[in-house]
Amino acid sequence: MLPADVMVVRAAHPLRGKKLRVAVAESRRDGFIQVVLPDGKPSMLPVAWTDLGTPDGDVTPDAAAAAPTLDLVGLRRLMHLVQILSAGK
Repeated sequence: MLPADVMVVRAAHPLRGKKLRVAVAESRRDGFIQVVLPDGKPSMLPVAWTDLGTPDGDVTPDAAAAAPTLDLVGLRRLMHLVQILSAGK
């Protein structure tokens, strides 16, 4: 049986730190849990992105926290590179 609420712990998730209501308390399917978003819509969320951690109860390290993020300058450079590569078709 799952708890009534879970907290989003994934560093890059926009709802990090927020508690979400668990929609289906009986099971975790393929590493996902069904939750209710703040707007009332249901959504599937990886269990590893919540404070439930892994099925054995350990909290998994958040790979996104260690991964570099792309800032606006990097995004513009990437967009420019894609345009160059697309033009060479």
